[in-house]
Amino acid sequence: MHTISEVISLELIEKEKYSKYRNFKDKYILIDDEELVKDLKRGQFLIDDDIDELELLRFRILSSRFDNRNLYMTIAPTMNCNFNCIYCYEKPREENIFMTEEV
Repeated sequence: MHTISEVISLELIEKEKYSKYRNFKDKYILIDDEELVKDLKRGQFLIDDDIDELELLRFRILSSRFDNRNLYMTIAPTMNCNFNCIYCYEKPREENIFMTEEV
């Protein structure tokens, strides 16, 4: 048995195959196309029941923290955010800060 994963993904799929996927997702009609099932698993649109999705997600998040193959950066051209979250601003802001044209 396979369950449906609601991860954010993008895939190009033929209309007929998409119809089979939607029938499985919405009406629980089994997919009779082995290649489609294989492709959906590879894209993680389908996962096996014995896989713990939350544990897999935790693993990926923690692994990415210690992976030095990629550098992730957040570029903030303006600090004009009105949420003032503690994780973005260690100290409360007195005023909004903007990047100068020179920068």
